[in-house]
Amino acid sequence: MILLFWRINHTWRINKQIILKGNRMRSIKHSKITIPILMVFIIAIILFWSADSEKNRIDVSLVQCIDGDTAWFLVNDVVERVRFLSIDAPELDQPLGMMIGDYTCQRMQSAIKLKIEMDNKAYRDNYDRLLAWIWVDGDLLQLELISKGYARVAYLFDDYKYNDQLIRAEQRSKSSGLGIWGLSD
Repeated sequence: MILLFWRINHTWRINKQIILKGNRMRSIKHSKITIPILMVFIIAIILFWSADSEKNRIDVSLVQCIDGDTAWFLVNDVVERVRFLSIDAPELDQPLGMMIGDYTCQRMQSAIKLKIEMDNKAYRDNYDRLLAWIWVDGDLLQLELISKGYARVAYLFDDYKYNDQLIRAEQRSKSSGLGIWGLSD
């Protein structure tokens, strides 16, 4: 990759750039703007965007697991019941429910960093549970559960932030017959 950037840098330069200055046009030959500089700019924008997303994440502590899509967390010194946004996992008394609940609980209990991220289009549900994205060591837990077939995409009352990723992951797990998608009706 570095060799490719080096080659582009030394072989392809913008030879002419027209700059409007007042009513006159001026031609600049052999401009120093190169593809690597443009790539650095693009990477900086991507890093800024991802850092902006991460600043919306709140460090939390797990207080108690409930099931595969709900848990109690200590959020800013307040214990909150949190419903995992955009997914529905089987209840504990349903097929695979206990196993999925245990898996979800184990993932959160063993996390080095546990965070929640609020979506600006959802805050609380009808049961006064906080609605949030759950991040376990930098990975979106909802995406992991959907990818394994441990939950389905549900309760999409708006265009939430990670819905597109969840929907694509559900299509893959469904077509592979993973988890709940492998159960016979």
